[in-house]
Amino acid sequence: MTNYYSTGELAKACQVTVRTIQFYYRRGLLYPAINDDGINRKYDENDKLKLELILLLKGWGLTLKEIKDLLQTDTSIERLNLILGQRIYEVEHNIVEEKKLLERIKHIRKYLKLDESEESLVGIRDLERVFYQRKEMKHVYRALYKKLIPVAIIEVMAIALSISLKKTFPFLIALPYLCVSAYQITRFMYLKTQYFCLECHAQFKPSIREYIKARHTHQFRKLHCSQCERYGDCLEVAEKDISVPSNQ
Repeated sequence: MTNYYSTGELAKACQVTVRTIQFYYRRGLLYPAINDDGINRKYDENDKLKLELILLLKGWGLTLKEIKDLLQTDTSIERLNLILGQRIYEVEHNIVEEKKLLERIKHIRKYLKLDESEESLVGIRDLERVFYQRKEMKHVYRALYKKLIPVAIIEVMAIALSISLKKTFPFLIALPYLCVSAYQITRFMYLKTQYFCLECHAQFKPSIREYIKARHTHQFRKLHCSQCERYGDCLEVAEKDISVPSNQ
């Protein structure tokens, strides 16, 4: 004996609302086995299985049009394989974009002044711009490493040779080159960077003397802000002014 479900019973069995089943009926995805003038609709086990399949495919992110096409074709497995391949690409791309957004939010939250003033809200735009300028620092660091590697090699070789020969002249010969290189590398970094004050959100470039003397890490340098005169850690960012991409 065939087991039939009313619309309400089918909705309860599949844990959806009656409106959901009515919606799929109007969209041509789910037809009842018995339909007396559109009033007395009865669904059988095949209809229940079909509804469960629709819900499964929808949960995977397929559109209703894609689901309808799959249900109406004999090559549905091949088509499903292609569609799921596209969905994998889209989900992976979205994960990458979401991770980028998470990085931006964490970065801004880290340096955001946690008060309710209008100035802080306006300053969010400054923080967003600084985020992109900070990302540009990877290009600066890459160029810096290219300059440092040959200098480090020559320095190590000169020291090793001096130790091996028990003479200082190999290191003394290399010393002028090392001094010139140190000056060039320092000047390169000075010209390629500026600093962001975490207090007033001003971007500024310190004097070369203060730059050289200041204590620093790979992200911060202790400086006097040229605008608010605050002394403390200032974030190192790329000199290049970057237009913040729109989220539209």
